[in-house]
Amino acid sequence: MLLVSLAPAITKNLGSKAVALLLALVVCAYVYTEEEQRTRLRIPLHVNGLAPDLVLVGDPPDEVAVTARGKGRHLFKLRFRPPHMELDLSEARRGEVQRMLSPADVFLPVDMDVSIVEITAPRMVTLAVDTLIQKNVPVEVPLMGELPAEFAWLGPVRAEPPEVLVRGPSGAVGDIDRVVTEPVNLSMVRDSSALIRAVRWGQPRGSVTPESVRLIVPVAAVRRRSLGPLPVGVTGLGRSLAAAARPDSAVVLLEGPVGVVDSVTARDVAVAVDLSGLEPGVYQLAPRAALIHELVTVSAILPNRVTVEVVRAPR
Repeated sequence: MLLVSLAPAITKNLGSKAVALLLALVVCAYVYTEEEQRTRLRIPLHVNGLAPDLVLVGDPPDEVAVTARGKGRHLFKLRFRPPHMELDLSEARRGEVQRMLSPADVFLPVDMDVSIVEITAPRMVTLAVDTLIQKNVPVEVPLMGELPAEFAWLGPVRAEPPEVLVRGPSGAVGDIDRVVTEPVNLSMVRDSSALIRAVRWGQPRGSVTPESVRLIVPVAAVRRRSLGPLPVGVTGLGRSLAAAARPDSAVVLLEGPVGVVDSVTARDVAVAVDLSGLEPGVYQLAPRAALIHELVTVSAILPNRVTVEVVRAPR
């Protein structure tokens, strides 16, 4: 009932009341924009002037809290054209540097009647400055997984270039003796095509040149072949003893990269049984093969046992 009775009073001269309200808002807005006020802002901090042979260790604050004073309309504009603070380190030397932050370090947009009256946080910054040095270090390639059985190595994995230039704080660069690339998963290798891998160095204030290297993973398909029969010799035979193996020849099964295993000849392989410490008697021994090619392996010798009779040598 009360609302019903008040309705005519509220709606009477509604247009005039709306105009009055609008005028009141305009007056309030004018007063707000023209009267002097204070506001807190967070502005970016820029560090400059550091000598070319110096570098910061660690990060300075990204922002600084300040108190600004000016007319409301100018302070409002700062939201769209924010000021920034510049910290001049042209006089800095190696070691710890402390700087008090001052309103004079704040750069305001031109043609804006605003002043910075206070630096609220942080009021002081402490920075570590180090000498910037550089040196060449070797590149190491981490390997993971196993090479598929159908492939064989043609040589070691290598990086091109084998060294990179690292540049950074002397405290970090001085102790570094190598950098590593992203790992190579051997189980995914299918040929000798070159891989590109980024160089890793966990120093945010440093750089590596070049940032990536070309990796050569030299592999080839495996080929298996037999060689022989080859004579079976004896080693380690004691003085005044003689011996003979039966059978006196064997076939050697070779395994290695295509194009390499085919180059192995009988001159590259020696098959023998070791008789070290044996007295006269008859023995069943496993022959061993000595191969002078590092990329080729002996997978089996047939037969895998030979009979050796050790006797006293006739005088």
